[in-house]
Amino acid sequence: MSSIDKSDLDNLKNFFSSRNKEAKNDQDDIILIIGEHLQKIEQSRLNEEDKFNFKNQLTNLGTFLKIYNKNYAIKESGRKSPDFILTKKKTSINLDLVEIQTNVELKNNEEYIETLFDEIEKEISSKNDGIKGAFNINLNDKSFNSAHRDDLKAMIINGLALEQKENLYIKSIIKNEVDGFHLFNSTTRQSQYLKHEDIQTYINTNEQSLVEHNNSENWLLLYFGGVQNSYDFNGVEPSVLTSKFESKFDSILLFDQINTKVYTLK
Repeated sequence: MSSIDKSDLDNLKNFFSSRNKEAKNDQDDIILIIGEHLQKIEQSRLNEEDKFNFKNQLTNLGTFLKIYNKNYAIKESGRKSPDFILTKKKTSINLDLVEIQTNVELKNNEEYIETLFDEIEKEISSKNDGIKGAFNINLNDKSFNSAHRDDLKAMIINGLALEQKENLYIKSIIKNEVDGFHLFNSTTRQSQYLKHEDIQTYINTNEQSLVEHNNSENWLLLYFGGVQNSYDFNGVEPSVLTSKFESKFDSILLFDQINTKVYTLK
């Protein structure tokens, strides 16, 4: 293997140093925007699930404001409707924040299996029975029924120990030789793009709980992407950017986290 000369190595080090610095600066900027509200939620008496959901919303809003306009301040958070109240000078904005997905059922299924796999990993690792490898477990549709959870868990554990390739819930188990132990479920990613009618459906749904105020504006912020799960949209169709949207909201914004772009739809 040929060695890397010093100038190339220095350039590589500078590149990674610059990337790490940019990531830290981005994180610092977002914390400046949402830090006070994160602390309030953490210190609240909300249950852990509500805390997680509110903090996730805050992080998405902070990422959006950093790109869109850092001059907007978050006045209130942790609300039900609207989700947030923003201010900019004398302007008050009631903001509803909504994640859009291609398939909510698929998202729930993936989160269900991910939680189960984490549980199995901890259980097997604690037994220290020598099972090693990264196992890609391809499941049948009936596996996603929570009523079958205990049976599914037992069959996965037995399948790993006995190196069975399939059973009632498992289509296949593919093992990759690695140190340590890890389970994962590969799902074919969807190449679906966000359409005009998709957005209009989300607008219509959220208008049902809209309360209009005389002294403030009502905004709807739709967002997708970020982690690029299999239930994320891959992008935006051109019709989304050229067609008009009917709505009672004063402003509708679309935040594409994958490409860090904000589109003004109304």
